[in-house]
Amino acid sequence: MTAVGQRRHVNRLAPIVFLAFGTLVQQSGAADPPKRTPRTVFNDDAQVLREAPAKDPAPYIKAWLDRETAAVPFSTFVFLASTPDICFFDTKVGEEYGARRKTSDHLYIRAMRALKKENTDALRLVTDHMQAKGKEVLAAIRMSDTHHTRLNKFDDLCSQFAIDHPEYVIKQPDGRTNETALDYSIAAVRDHRIKIMKEIVTDYPVDGLELNFVRWAKHFPRDKGREKAPIMTRYVERIRRMMDNSGRKRKNGKRLTLGIRVPESLHTCWLAGVDIETWVKKGWIDFVVISTWNNTDPQLPVDEFSRFTRPAGVDTIVTMGNMIGSLSAGPPIPRDRGTAQSSKHAAGYVSMLLNTAEARGAAANFYTYGADSISFWNVGIHFGREVTASPEQRKRIAAWTHAVGSRKQVWAGPRTYRFLPMGKGISARKPPVRNYPWYDEGSSPLGQKNNPSLLFTDARIGKRLVYPFRVADGRKGELLEGRLRFWIYHVTDNDKVLVDVNGTTVPRQHIRRLKAGTLRAELPGTRFEIDLSHCPPLRGDNRLGLVLATREKRAHVPLMEELEIHVTGSKPRARTSQATEARKFYIAVDSEGPTGVNEYWARNLKADSPRLPRFRKLLTDDVNAAVAGCFAAGATEVHVKDDGFRDRNILRDRLDSRARLIPSGGPLLHGLDSSFSGVLLVGFHAREGARKSVLPHTWSSGRRRRYVFNGREAGELAAYAIVAGHDHGVPIVMATGCDGLCQETHDWLGADVVTVSVKRVQSDGSVVLDPPAVTLPRITTGARQAVQRATRLKPFRISFPIHVRLQLKDATTARGYVNWRILNKPDWPGHHTGTRIIEAWLKSTRHLCL
Repeated sequence: MTAVGQRRHVNRLAPIVFLAFGTLVQQSGAADPPKRTPRTVFNDDAQVLREAPAKDPAPYIKAWLDRETAAVPFSTFVFLASTPDICFFDTKVGEEYGARRKTSDHLYIRAMRALKKENTDALRLVTDHMQAKGKEVLAAIRMSDTHHTRLNKFDDLCSQFAIDHPEYVIKQPDGRTNETALDYSIAAVRDHRIKIMKEIVTDYPVDGLELNFVRWAKHFPRDKGREKAPIMTRYVERIRRMMDNSGRKRKNGKRLTLGIRVPESLHTCWLAGVDIETWVKKGWIDFVVISTWNNTDPQLPVDEFSRFTRPAGVDTIVTMGNMIGSLSAGPPIPRDRGTAQSSKHAAGYVSMLLNTAEARGAAANFYTYGADSISFWNVGIHFGREVTASPEQRKRIAAWTHAVGSRKQVWAGPRTYRFLPMGKGISARKPPVRNYPWYDEGSSPLGQKNNPSLLFTDARIGKRLVYPFRVADGRKGELLEGRLRFWIYHVTDNDKVLVDVNGTTVPRQHIRRLKAGTLRAELPGTRFEIDLSHCPPLRGDNRLGLVLATREKRAHVPLMEELEIHVTGSKPRARTSQATEARKFYIAVDSEGPTGVNEYWARNLKADSPRLPRFRKLLTDDVNAAVAGCFAAGATEVHVKDDGFRDRNILRDRLDSRARLIPSGGPLLHGLDSSFSGVLLVGFHAREGARKSVLPHTWSSGRRRRYVFNGREAGELAAYAIVAGHDHGVPIVMATGCDGLCQETHDWLGADVVTVSVKRVQSDGSVVLDPPAVTLPRITTGARQAVQRATRLKPFRISFPIHVRLQLKDATTARGYVNWRILNKPDWPGHHTGTRIIEAWLKSTRHLCL
């Protein structure tokens, strides 16, 4: 094939295109934030009002605030103002907590009414006191708090507004009988609540608002989040506009701050109807807090958010709660916690409180993957008279909060990365027991699949089970000091257990086996410990592989569900050859380009078609051949993303066990970041309109999309190359498909990118499909070559803005295409320039495919 490098094909374009495609920029990952001091947030949920006395509560409240300020380092104080219809201030448009009660002898109410007699309220008192200390003060709005489980006039957390309008309550598809959250699809709900927000920013000297979309993350029916998200997007825009038009500014002359507390991943944001990326890119908000339900989880996917928050100059903040444990009340029962164990909760995982080393471990992950700072959650309750507010507990809180205040402090001491089954037991709390938005076993109340429990059922004996874990230490190949340990319950010393880390076996002589009961009680089993000096290298996102090889009758299914990595130090490893430096690779898989394929099977064949398994096998075998080539060339991690139609292409049970399958969904190249050395495109096809190509199309064979980027026809390959290079600084290193796809790859990316042809169109139009016996060794060899030359390949870069032109099949298709996007994507930049032509200037890759 003709070698056509980037410089050569750039010369064929117009001058403006030369600027767009010819400008290479320095390779980097997520853009660095502007030079600024990010805010550190302290969340106070008004526990002080619960404990404040009925007589002269102001000094008590101020003393409480002073204790918080002295113990915990923060710059921004967020005080609970409304839930959102029940208010903890003297409201004129909402409903004050306890307003329906005639007596004042009740928690919260006694202090609130006493403050009113002194011509103030909690929000004004707290704001004045904390601003005098130099703190930014925000009023927190819980967007859907439902601690109350029925519309009950005797429950102070249930608003009269909801009681008067039961028809506003969300109609959940699961038929739960205790739903009390109101549906934001209803204009009256939105109008009522924005009046409360306007009252706060107009009548109180707060520096802004924090909208809490985590408590309880129920804004629409639980199956309509993504569909209804545009409604919430327009509402957030309305709130921003209301704040800007309020006539108030902060004391420093800047606009009022709008912060957003969001569920713990982009997946859970969509479940809640929260399109946080659009809100950031529109410039409406000033900081994002990525938040779990109630605890600290070191696995939070911070990088999903930082890729768009940091370039926008928006503070990327991660919640750290005082609890590290899960919802499970046990067993097993932790016995090694000391003061980091709550006497208020049951003795299981749920009682585990954060210690300093665990806080450092979690924060190391957060900072490494894009966090600017920390938000302290559920800490303020420990500064009063609660059983958890002892001097020892306050000392523990002060220690761990100071240890995570900056990157420097995080790396200054030992770090413990503790991974617990956060979703264990949640299904037992399904409605009507509790009123969580989600209650699927193994997930958080927000719907995030957390750390798993590995169950060694009879069908899994002898098979490798995988526990994924993220550790910032060692990701650059450092030699670590410390230990890795985990527990497997219901096994004995006689059971054979094989252990690997990232596919590399840990020799048996380096594994220490101890009784579980010395540190974890009430479940028999074994604790496994490995000195990190004998552990295979960690690479950031890691996989612990376990095989229980002993088959025998057991009273209980063996399970593994807790992993701990304790790091006391590190030093550089001896450098190896250049070929082994490129270790982490990403394989994107499409369904039309694999071996033996000459039809749109993934889209057109029904799930019960007898032909479907054959195509899935062909595709999976191509992927396995590429995986094998990667590892043969020294890769230590290979991540695979199924980008074919729907999530039914790769046979998961047949996929090479060394590969990590990325969950379906998300944006283009979801899961890719700057830590990868290259992207392999397996089973791809040529662009729409390409000659001598098998199944040429771009994204949709039915709509016949034809794309032009800056005057040059482009297909999916170009889009993948642009996103990989521009957003992540990662090159495309290989592509497999037909002859036409291979030619397109070289035309766009140059001759050094490896291509493997598995089919071709002959001069008479017939298609030749090479058999697997020929193509699979070819793909393995190609992948090996791609990994070996990855360090020589440069990411494909273009300079934004770029011009995109899309031509569709006909006018009817184009009209429907545009209407759907206007309705569902408020920031969609496209516009009609012809009956079937859509064009746009793009500032980023967000709408690259229009």
